[in-house]
Amino acid sequence: MNKKDTVIEFLNLLENADLTSVRLLDDNFKMDLPSSISFGQNQFLTFMTMIRYSIPDLKFITKNIVESSDKVSINLGASGSYQNGILLPGLEDVPANGQNLNIPPVEIEFIFLAEKIKEIKILSLPKSQNSSNFINEIKN
Repeated sequence: MNKKDTVIEFLNLLENADLTSVRLLDDNFKMDLPSSISFGQNQFLTFMTMIRYSIPDLKFITKNIVESSDKVSINLGASGSYQNGILLPGLEDVPANGQNLNIPPVEIEFIFLAEKIKEIKILSLPKSQNSSNFINEIKN
């Protein structure tokens, strides 16, 4: 399986709340968020479990998937309905309101070590997207 297919399989497993996705992660996996927050493998899986609980019908929207050497770059958005409250690091608690969300794509790099995902880097947020705008979108 090439790296691009691995990323697609990983996202499909996450989308379906299938924690066997961990088999695609390197033992020293980490994910860096733009807010200087970094997750290891266990924290990442906990984070995704929280997201899936809050947005049970989560669907990823993928665009511009490019594989080069040891990485895959992708523009990744998401959609779903906000059914259960969530408290994310650095953001205020927002009660669930059933609102449909369309999270605009962000640029992400999946960095590989051999055949496993070693790191996920969120490279940019949309210019109109910041934590305040995101919170306001959920509240409305």
